Amino acid sequence: MFSTTNVCRRKLGQVLASVTLAGIVRSLFAMEQASLPSENATANAPDSGREGKSAEKSAPTRPRLREGTKLFDLVGTVRQTGRRYTFFVAANSNRFVLLENLMLERILRAQASHGVTIQWKISGTVTEFQGQNYLLIEHALLHASSQEEPKPNVP
Repeated sequence: MFSTTNVCRRKLGQVLASVTLAGIVRSLFAMEQASLPSENATANAPDSGREGKSAEKSAPTRPRLREGTKLFDLVGTVRQTGRRYTFFVAANSNRFVLLENLMLERILRAQASHGVTIQWKISGTVTEFQGQNYLLIEHALLHASSQEEPKPNVP
């Protein structure tokens, strides 16, 4: 009976180790897949289901990312759109409505003090609500090209 118990414990240990390893591999794979979809994926993305608004009918459909997707080091600008703020990615036509938090408040304060459009390098988590993606900013840095002071024109 003692040997049967040991065999069962070993098998249980092997199963737990396999499940843990599979979870680690899955999370690492998900990090690699967090980059934004290409423009081709934008054309094939399903409609968001909000056909009643005329402004959204004319707007191109954008790919929806899954809730919890992590985005890293996206470069772009933050601008006010209506009552909300939107992050416009510089590399492509993707954009995310930003969720209000302390990081967004800091970004807005920095932009107000500079008085010019600033490019940011932003990392955060994607959320989903009623077929639209939102971005919760977790980390924001001035992009390197934005940190250069404008040179005055000397005649």
